[in-house]
Amino acid sequence: MSANIPSGGAERLKRYWTKGEGLKKWATKPHPWTALYRELVKYLPSELAKRTASQWFHDVFGIWPGERKGSNKFGPG
Repeated sequence: MSANIPSGGAERLKRYWTKGEGLKKWATKPHPWTALYRELVKYLPSELAKRTASQWFHDVFGIWPGERKGSNKFGPG
């Protein structure tokens, strides 16, 4: 995350969005990655918000965004 976040702040933000109250704001939406990105881009530059949303999506759901798209809608394997 950004160098402007105080020590320990990045970890608190991650906990909020992946395990705390923030999780409710995006994880149950029809398009959870997009919902999380739209929340994060309010506070982060767009590219950092995209990378952060992708990583946190993976941390919560165990798959990468878009992993189930394409001809095999159930993922690899």
